[in-house]
Amino acid sequence: MQNHGWTLIELLIVLAIITTLTVLSLPQTDYSSRVSIQQQLQRLSDGIQLAKSEAILLGRPVRLCGLSTSTASQCTDSWATGFMIEVEESVIFQHRWTLKGQLTWQGFGSRTYLAIDERGMLRYQNGSFTYCAADLDITKAQQLIVNAAGRTRLAIDSNQDGIRETSNGNPIVCHQRD
Repeated sequence: MQNHGWTLIELLIVLAIITTLTVLSLPQTDYSSRVSIQQQLQRLSDGIQLAKSEAILLGRPVRLCGLSTSTASQCTDSWATGFMIEVEESVIFQHRWTLKGQLTWQGFGSRTYLAIDERGMLRYQNGSFTYCAADLDITKAQQLIVNAAGRTRLAIDSNQDGIRETSNGNPIVCHQRD
């Protein structure tokens, strides 16, 4: 007499295959959007380092600011379109991006741009760039922290609650703009 059943090993293998296929079929937009934002913040960090280098190389103050939505390269207080680096009203670099959310700069001196002196130092402007997703999901919030010397670092989730913390250790907060 033959037994026509499945062994426990066979059932576990089939279950593992089904689980793997199910996970692979789910959309990965959440993860890919977080990686994309981290890449954009890394480009911004690279832009700050480039601005510092140019200020030292040229021996003149440099300004890093938000990029206007128009085709003309103009500084603006909005960072939604990208950023640009200028020396005495001359654009030396610009980077455009498309963000599905809002990027804001908050620093000392309440300027909407970063001023870098000829020594490559920020002019008392340490602060942070904060990205908030369009749906205001706080778990998607990212922050690029900038110190007075112009060194940058990404905010981390030190207590593993799914929300990154500011340089003060407080959770990043996203507000709806009017």
